[in-house]
Amino acid sequence: MKTQCRIASLITLIFMFLPATGLCTTAVEYYNSGRAYKAQKAYPEAIRDYTNAIAMKPDFYQAYYARGNVYKYQKDYPRAIQDYSKAIEINPDFYQAYNNRGNTFKKQKKYQKAIQDLTRAVAIKADYHLAYNNRGNSYKALGQYPQALQDYGNAIAFKPDYAPAYYNRGNCYKAIGKFPLALQGYSRAIELKPDFYQAYNGLGRLYAMCKEKKYRNGATAVKFSLKAVSLKKYDNTLNTLASAYVEDKQYEKAVETYIKAMENSSSRTKKYQSSLKKKGYYSGPVNGIKTLQLEQAIKACVNNGYYL
Repeated sequence: MKTQCRIASLITLIFMFLPATGLCTTAVEYYNSGRAYKAQKAYPEAIRDYTNAIAMKPDFYQAYYARGNVYKYQKDYPRAIQDYSKAIEINPDFYQAYNNRGNTFKKQKKYQKAIQDLTRAVAIKADYHLAYNNRGNSYKALGQYPQALQDYGNAIAFKPDYAPAYYNRGNCYKAIGKFPLALQGYSRAIELKPDFYQAYNGLGRLYAMCKEKKYRNGATAVKFSLKAVSLKKYDNTLNTLASAYVEDKQYEKAVETYIKAMENSSSRTKKYQSSLKKKGYYSGPVNGIKTLQLEQAIKACVNNGYYL
């Protein structure tokens, strides 16, 4: 195994230096160099080499697809869609391109287009669990929960160990008020993927803020939320932890954690400003800027037992 790893690393290094030394002479070499750059998260260089590969071999649909993936990662969705579309034009049965173009349409909130592409993907490859899961996400975004649940079920049927489908199904059950089934979905996702911070965060939110109060449990919410934060500390998991502290009546910790959630997140700060304004605790601007007035409003709201 160690020998294989050394060989793989050596191959990557070779391709990393090919462009600089002018050793790339074929489309495949440029394509492999692009893959090596992408693995190193050197995205501009990856795009350059995929582009060189396409220039040398205009029907190289895999290169269009790979470049589209980099554009998608960079959130340059129009260019990603353009590349996926070109890959599909060259190879109409390229189901992975339909899947990724569908996902990109979802990022743009063009859910019907996403569903069309993902439906095409499963028509080409009937057991393509990723496309079922992704189509389920678009159905859920449209509020079409029965269709979403069916797709998550299909994803699980074709790949029973695919944790994201259980997590997404849990979110769907939560949206329609089937809270025990939501808990099952999150728990199963964690069994399959113990570092699945989103599933821990889902459990924390449900136990902290469930619409049906009989399912709330502050201590349990704090436990799962702390685990989520330990796996990925950012504004979303910190926000859940703060809400868990509110449910557990640890108000001082809740205030501290809400304030931490605003660090480096103007969008989270705006959400808090808007929420507090609606609740009557804040009269300042909704501009994403953290101020002492905002912190005082958070403290007043939390001390009265309210979430943000």
